[in-house]
Amino acid sequence: MKKILILVSTAIAFAMLFVYLCTPVSKNFAIDASNPKRIYFDTVYPNHGTPFANYHGIRIKGYVNDTIWYKIKDYYPNNYLIHDVNISIGEHEFYDRTKGTLIINMYKATKGHLTVEHRLSTF
Repeated sequence: MKKILILVSTAIAFAMLFVYLCTPVSKNFAIDASNPKRIYFDTVYPNHGTPFANYHGIRIKGYVNDTIWYKIKDYYPNNYLIHDVNISIGEHEFYDRTKGTLIINMYKATKGHLTVEHRLSTF
């Protein structure tokens, strides 16, 4: 009976640890194109102290009257969007990363509203 209790306790502890490590970190924010701030930087860090995350995802929805651009990392090229925006971008196999970075520049857009979901997860 004692061995079964130890086995069950160990299984529950591992299950709780797995759920904790698998919980994604997510930030949601809105951008108004008429705001004088033209460039938005956002960084997401793993909340559980592990030195890596293996999925970095971004969802951008909304409407702008002219061109905007975004970058997932500093060294990636600019990706341009215009008018109706509804995209989901994901980087899989995102190992040895301690953060997820997103840069959005309102470039030529002067009107519109965007909602952004920025996510980082371990498993």
